[in-house]
Amino acid sequence: MESGRTRTSLSFLNHMSQCLCRIWLCCTVGLAMTAQNLCWSQSLLNELVTDGIEFREGVTVKLPAPALAGVQSKAELAKAKTQLSGNDSWERFTRDSIVAPVTIKLEYVTDADGNRVGHNVYSAFVVHAKFESLDNKDLMQQIFGKAPSSDNAGNDTADDADQVEELSRDELTAAGISVPEQDAQADTKVTYSKVAFTLLDKIRLNGVLRVERTTRPGSTTIAWKLDPAFEASDKWRGTWTRIDESESTPQPYKGWGGYLNVTRVGDSPEKLVLESRMLLHEPQEWFNASNFVRSKLPLAIQESARNFRRRLKAE
Repeated sequence: MESGRTRTSLSFLNHMSQCLCRIWLCCTVGLAMTAQNLCWSQSLLNELVTDGIEFREGVTVKLPAPALAGVQSKAELAKAKTQLSGNDSWERFTRDSIVAPVTIKLEYVTDADGNRVGHNVYSAFVVHAKFESLDNKDLMQQIFGKAPSSDNAGNDTADDADQVEELSRDELTAAGISVPEQDAQADTKVTYSKVAFTLLDKIRLNGVLRVERTTRPGSTTIAWKLDPAFEASDKWRGTWTRIDESESTPQPYKGWGGYLNVTRVGDSPEKLVLESRMLLHEPQEWFNASNFVRSKLPLAIQESARNFRRRLKAE
């Protein structure tokens, strides 16, 4: 039986998905007869789509644009709905149920010789809730799993609890990163967050995520990636270690990022589509090129979506 921490780690993989910020939704999307045009300016999302993420030398992977981006015609709208709903009808995909379908697509990322080097994870599902009821904490947890649990004294109950902690301006300056002052009222906010994440109880990922969050009427988009700008810093660079080996030496790591978009759709303001993509570099040393990660993801992604729906219903 899988532990709760394993399920949390797997759900992270997806909804990071699966899941931090992006600048693309220029307007509220209505999946009625007139789909509104979606666009983005120079942003992290645009970077993920046009430049991609480098896994290692010679292997750079680009993410497809969100399904609803640029939709203008009925034909384009129908295509977007088909992608989102997968093998289910749009009516069944969008029904108000904890066990409504979750579209999940997993693709291997390979190098020029056909060797697997990582995963491209896609998911989409619908929740019935008021858009205003979603806060950034909810969405961050949907991407990165649960916050560390604490005992009665306020101490973390496990050293390997998943953590996402925003870096201060002083910490960024010390790391040689210059961030311009941001308008508190702006639609888009850029942050840098230190992350510590345990994958399948075996691999510990550490590093700094660059995060862009854009909120507009009826939509919130989060794009994120492990930032290579910190590679020169002994303290902040991306690394992985084996947690089942007490003397495991941290190894350099890059090739991790994705986006999560929440969009209000249709005539009902309570119907929200969550669409997520994630790229994950998997060094061969992790699981000896087995299907371990891929075999665990689908059920964990589905469970994560259902748990998210349950939380919203309970509020």
